[in-house]
Amino acid sequence: MYTPSTRRLVLPLALVVLVFGLVLSGCQQSKLRGMNNDQTQKEEEENENTEVTPSVDEEGHGTSPEEEELVEPGFMNGSWRVATTDQDTPAVYFDTFQDKGDTTVTGQYLMALGIYERLDGESGDIQEGSFDGNTLTLKWNPTNDQEEVLTLQATKTSEDTLEGNVTAKRNVEMDIPVKVTRRLSQGEE
Repeated sequence: MYTPSTRRLVLPLALVVLVFGLVLSGCQQSKLRGMNNDQTQKEEEENENTEVTPSVDEEGHGTSPEEEELVEPGFMNGSWRVATTDQDTPAVYFDTFQDKGDTTVTGQYLMALGIYERLDGESGDIQEGSFDGNTLTLKWNPTNDQEEVLTLQATKTSEDTLEGNVTAKRNVEMDIPVKVTRRLSQGEE
């Protein structure tokens, strides 16, 4: 059993052990830091001596002005919101990519509540997409059913809007009227 005099001895002894442990730990950490710094300096020196940057003149390296080609984005390049026309409920969001002059549209989708509530939050790549300057067609499958394909068929009505329908390959009764609008960044609104 502890007496008051024993407690007076235990507390200072515990503090001495704790301080001693911290001092030793700090010494070991500084030794390790010193070793790591030495290794890092040696590695940097070795990398400086062995790095070779290919010259633009070497065949196959770099690009010449003739090889550089800037491709302008097409109409469907951007972020789009697809919503049901009856209640303006978000159905799906698309981030699409299209080069000017090319009909192919690629990108990703993120499902919302407007088509199937249970698919909210499902995402993936667009399987097939095209835009001919007037009509957009996108196909994607947010389900576990390998045979199911949802299709958005929409016609351009203005510079930032298309209107059409979403249908399903296996759920033939599904035919949801939708409005597709470009999602503008905060600075463009």
